[in-house]
Amino acid sequence: TGVGIDEENNRKEWKLINSHVALNQIKDNQIITGRDIATMHGENRMDIDVRREREMLLEGIPRDTPVVVANLSKSFEKFVAIRDISLHIPNSSVFALLGPNGAAKTTFINLLTGLLEPNEGQIYLLGKDMSNRKQRQQVYKNLGLCQQFDVYLPNLTVRQHLKLFAVIHGIEWKKADSIVQYIAAFVCLGGVLDKCVGQLSGGMRRRMNLALALIG
Repeated sequence: TGVGIDEENNRKEWKLINSHVALNQIKDNQIITGRDIATMHGENRMDIDVRREREMLLEGIPRDTPVVVANLSKSFEKFVAIRDISLHIPNSSVFALLGPNGAAKTTFINLLTGLLEPNEGQIYLLGKDMSNRKQRQQVYKNLGLCQQFDVYLPNLTVRQHLKLFAVIHGIEWKKADSIVQYIAAFVCLGGVLDKCVGQLSGGMRRRMNLALALIG
């Protein structure tokens, strides 16, 4: 089972492709739908939203979908952290990943960003295969990650942090100042750009970390 581009009839979309059963395959004079396939794979006990995500991949989603995950699983020795997750995140949407402590939310994010490798499944970000090192590097140019814990050097100013990250992301030194000003204004940090980060409140440091994630 995997995800791929369906080129039939010039349809440019992602589809979940099963090696044994294909969507709308005719068998015994019946049409097999995405719901039938989910049931055949023992997924009839799935949460209804989880099942619907699987069905949407089976039915096909737009090729420009920025996040596509298919059949993702991750184990640590004998402990199964993530089992057979499929989902997609459409353009211009806000997606929240919710769950109790130990539900593998961080593991899932680390898989998405390439910090961990899955045991099974595929991840496509911005149309790029995250299992391919070269394509993954292309994604990193447009990917921002706001860590759970603040990452900063207390004796550097907010401006210095942002400019440093801008240069690391390949922005020219001369252009970095205007981008820093724009990002700082966007997250309401304009008034503290020249303050040392060690002097900021916890809330303002979180804003700076958000700015660092956006700067690239």
